[in-house]
Amino acid sequence: MNIIRKIGKNRGVSRLWIEGKSLASSGWSRGQRFDVVWSADALVYVANTDGKRKVAGTADRPIIDTNTDKLDVFVGMVSVAITSERITITQGSL
Repeated sequence: MNIIRKIGKNRGVSRLWIEGKSLASSGWSRGQRFDVVWSADALVYVANTDGKRKVAGTADRPIIDTNTDKLDVFVGMVSVAITSERITITQGSL
């Protein structure tokens, strides 16, 4: 599944919020663990049973909320490609 999201701000820090059907329909669920991998042009969430982070929310509405100034490498909109094994965020078109 591919979606477009806007980079927002929370208390002056960049924020990316992914939730609901876009996660659930691709196999991501509340409590699932994952790791975050940063590169020069992408942010990738990689499913990992021993991951340092986990999906929040409820069974019906899983949520991944990233709130960090590292997101400042992206301007405006981002493209989010979601599969059962990874979520890849790259610069999207405005």
